[in-house]
Amino acid sequence: RGEFAYIADTANQRIRRLSLKNGTVSTVVTVAGRAGLGRIDGEGAVAQFADPFGLAVYTDARYNVTWVFVTEFTNHRIRMYDAGNDTVSTIIGDHANFGNEDGEGTNANFQSPDQLMVISDNGDLSPQLYVADTKNKLVRLVDVHIPPPLPRDFAGAEQPAATTTTTTTTAAGAGSDDDGGNANGNGNGSSSADSSATTTTTPAGSGSE
Repeated sequence: RGEFAYIADTANQRIRRLSLKNGTVSTVVTVAGRAGLGRIDGEGAVAQFADPFGLAVYTDARYNVTWVFVTEFTNHRIRMYDAGNDTVSTIIGDHANFGNEDGEGTNANFQSPDQLMVISDNGDLSPQLYVADTKNKLVRLVDVHIPPPLPRDFAGAEQPAATTTTTTTTAAGAGSDDDGGNANGNGNGSSSADSSATTTTTPAGSGSE
């Protein structure tokens, strides 16, 4: 948005950023991801993806934040790149188990999520996402809440970071796995689910043929 545009470079397992000046592309840089399939969270250059696909950008000028939400087709998760601190985190979904369960964090399941979009802001740093959960044939609604940055104390020391939570809810429809159950996801490395709050709801779709 504004001076930058973000792209999910699926086959290269990277998130790229275009720097725009006067409406023209001037510079392209990789902000997150590297060669090879994986599922590692962390600094942009360290993080790994397994087929990043859909992408949506959320900004809040009040807190000077830019969050890039990315669907991860092969790892069945939603990831977030925080441009302010150059980190990638997993906000919802479980790479080891695909499915259609609603719930919080890694208790929620997707099956090859595809496109997504930011549809609204429920308040301070609380975007909502619509997610096309492709193989479950569902549209899922994800509510994200990440507490705003805490002010420094009078001595100038940073206060402890507040935790975030993620929850998934299915508003309508009953999904089912194409293969009749859960299966292991792909990728190497380690992952840590962000303790943010996200809720997923399925407002449309039956989840079955």
